[in-house]
Amino acid sequence: MSRRANCWDNAVMESIFSHYKTEFELHYPMNNYAQAKIDLLNFRNYFYEERCQKRFGYKTPKAFLEAHLMSEN
Repeated sequence: MSRRANCWDNAVMESIFSHYKTEFELHYPMNNYAQAKIDLLNFRNYFYEERCQKRFGYKTPKAFLEAHLMSEN
């Protein structure tokens, strides 16, 4: 474990693993190891690109980024 605001802090990983543990099995039932690997990649893409997030005003990260880039121009 590291101290707060340390570059070795693993809060980002803890965050995605907490969502993984609660949401992954709802979207992707476990059938076998090979399918679980594919589903894990699909969940990662869903989490970072398609899942609405409160911190972005309930927009997807992709939509938030596009809106931000449009507002800069």
